[in-house]
Amino acid sequence: MNTEQLREWIIKYDIKQRATKYFWKYIKNYSRDEPDDYNKVFKNISLEEVSVELRKISLCITYYDNDFDTVECLNEILYDHERLARYYCEFSLDGVEIDDSLIFD
Repeated sequence: MNTEQLREWIIKYDIKQRATKYFWKYIKNYSRDEPDDYNKVFKNISLEEVSVELRKISLCITYYDNDFDTVECLNEILYDHERLARYYCEFSLDGVEIDDSLIFD
C-alpha cells in the first residue's frame, strides 16, 4: 500500500473519526473499569476541556506469533494546550479495530 492508497483507505473506513470515537469509548470504559487509576489522572480535569488531535497514521507490519499488516493511529490527548497522553489505536486492513492503548506522559 502506498501513501495515496493509505489516504483512500483512511477515507473509506472513516479512520480519523473512528479513532476519536474510540478514544472517548476508552475513557468511558477506563472510568468504569479502573476508577482509582482514572481518578488519579482525571480527578481535576474537565473532560469538556480535553481535546483529541490526530498526529500520525502509519501502515505497520506487526510481529507477534504471526506477521500481519495493520494501520496504527496516534492521537495526542491535550488538556489546557498541553499533552496529557498519547492514544494509539490499531486497525486491520479491512478496517476492524484490533487494539488500543493510552500512554500517559
